[in-house]
Amino acid sequence: MQTTQNRLLHETDVARILLVSESWLQKARVHRKGPPFVKIGRSVRYRKSDIDAYIGSNITQPSEVM
Repeated sequence: MQTTQNRLLHETDVARILLVSESWLQKARVHRKGPPFVKIGRSVRYRKSDIDAYIGSNITQPSEVM
């Protein structure tokens, strides 16, 4: 049984979560950018924990204005 964090998500679900198109995810995979993915045969899936980590690693703090 998969835990919530290790659940495998479809590309459509990840695109919806990240607010990007599926084609962006496809291009990101080709260029080795974007979130880590799991390849099972021809299927591509994303672990929920990897998506959460990817979002966290892209947080940008606004700079302080003097």
